[in-house]
Amino acid sequence: MNLPNLCFIDRNLLFWMQLLFGLFVVVFSSTSAEVGEVDSTIVSAIQCQNMGLAYLEESQPLKAVTQFENLIELLPNEAIGYANLAVAYLRLRQVDAAEEVIQRGIATVPLNSQLHFIYSEIYHFQGKSDQAVTELKEALRLKPDDLEVRYLLIRENLRDRRNTKAISRAIMDLRFLRKLTPTNIVVLLKLAQALLLNNGDVEQVEQIGKELRVLLSDID
Repeated sequence: MNLPNLCFIDRNLLFWMQLLFGLFVVVFSSTSAEVGEVDSTIVSAIQCQNMGLAYLEESQPLKAVTQFENLIELLPNEAIGYANLAVAYLRLRQVDAAEEVIQRGIATVPLNSQLHFIYSEIYHFQGKSDQAVTELKEALRLKPDDLEVRYLLIRENLRDRRNTKAISRAIMDLRFLRKLTPTNIVVLLKLAQALLLNNGDVEQVEQIGKELRVLLSDID
């Protein structure tokens, strides 16, 4: 199994934008001494985050663990430290440690979709498909516009070709993705596959086939 790649630049950038916006509010309502303390904490947190990600990029997860542990100490109420520490442990194949970190994170920030996303990957790594699907559903409930989570949930629902209810849920999610990304060839292929598995509308499958031929001819 591929280990989860959850240290995306866009996810981390969004986190820091949200965090810094909240800190601006704190700064404007704080004394100069308090502002200095906040600034120092954020500078240190950014350094830990950047170094941790760099170590992961260099395939040195053990060094990344130290940085992300420091990040949690600096920002104990934020999800990003727990998320990246769990990923670092997964890179070390220390699944139990990763699960313990994610459980701590969810206990602290229960409404963070990324933590539930990572927990689903941990369950998937452990071969616990039902629990993985449950966590993916929770992640999607908390962030319905997360296309990556939705696609992973589709993947899980299409695993068992005998489970017609799961395939029906996959079809519903694939139709949602189709509306958002009408020229996505992978989504169209998966939707056609799911419809055939579920004895779906043959005319709709044929229509998807026509769309695919147009898209593929454009690539040529």
